[in-house]
Amino acid sequence: VVVPTPADAIVAAPYAKAMGYLLVYTPTEGLSDKAKRELKENGINKVIIIGGPVAVSNNVENQLKLDLKLNTVRIWGETRIETSQKVFELFTKEKPEMAKNIVIVEGFNKISPIAVSFDAPVLYYGLNRDDGVINLLKSTKKTENIIILGSSVPTKITKTASNNAKNTIIAMGSDETILKTALSYVSKINPDAENSRVAVVYVEKSSDPILDAIENFVKGEVYGVVPIFEKDENVLKLLISKISTYASSIAILSDTPKMSEVISNIAFNIGIPTTVIELPFRGVGAATTTVAAAPSNKEPTINEFGVSVDGLKVTFNIHVSDDRGLKKIVLKFGDGTEVTKNISGTDYAIILSETYLSQGKYVATLEVYDTDNAKSSKMVDFNRFCL
Repeated sequence: VVVPTPADAIVAAPYAKAMGYLLVYTPTEGLSDKAKRELKENGINKVIIIGGPVAVSNNVENQLKLDLKLNTVRIWGETRIETSQKVFELFTKEKPEMAKNIVIVEGFNKISPIAVSFDAPVLYYGLNRDDGVINLLKSTKKTENIIILGSSVPTKITKTASNNAKNTIIAMGSDETILKTALSYVSKINPDAENSRVAVVYVEKSSDPILDAIENFVKGEVYGVVPIFEKDENVLKLLISKISTYASSIAILSDTPKMSEVISNIAFNIGIPTTVIELPFRGVGAATTTVAAAPSNKEPTINEFGVSVDGLKVTFNIHVSDDRGLKKIVLKFGDGTEVTKNISGTDYAIILSETYLSQGKYVATLEVYDTDNAKSSKMVDFNRFCL
């Protein structure tokens, strides 16, 4: 399944996952090198293009047909609203049992990616084009739950949903309120999200982290996508606390390293493990892209990151491994200093010590990189004291 934007990826992702298909992003004007490689390496013989020629150009389709010799089908409508309806029709025809849960989300905005977390068909509403959504809801049988997400929701949609489903869940209001309400129901609608890893996404400069998170969702490497758009730490604490009520860990995808660190620190204090996934810029809008980093379930493994305190001296026991080969470790001590060690092999252990001049509570961070620059990180806190 080939998609050109996060908006199209959101409606395509639950379908691709349910069907066991590969989800591949490509820019509008030309098939990216990364997309070509993925299609070739996975032995693909048919491509479903999501979006019309304005979203996925005829040049892309010609490259798929003529250069890669693939069969193509295009699923699209006049706007993303109609495109979501076309995908919905295909989805519920091929997997009718998936229509027991339906997500209806307002057009495409900051909160839209949360819709993926419910692992159900997604319909967009808005642009005064709601009749198609209403007709589909009326024609769908045996719907148990309809989840509606939006700053405001037309009464005719809520009424139709209530008349055609056992339960209607409406998350409406501010972006923060919508997310909080949605997070309260994710694991109830999508049991696979319970005790699983969830992607937390923060973006400022590009849509890359959203696309990467959605691709990881389709691959089964994360079981939900939660967009974070606030810098206010109180709001972040609230949202991450909500996630921690059902998720076992979070993967942080962001184009802003500082925010990755803030989110990671908050998660650590709440008690939910985190992995910061740093993926290279994929070149959105360009004809070629850089090679993406390794899938998120193939980061280096931190087998041990223990700490012991003896007066002024704090000792860290570190054991890391990676099948593809280790590159370096970075230990950031609690007083702001850090040590970087270039390493090699697939298994590495070391003991490092630091002497602190003052008492207090500290947080130390271990970062591990492999030869593909995939990264894992973990934090420990400790009290440095004098005997």
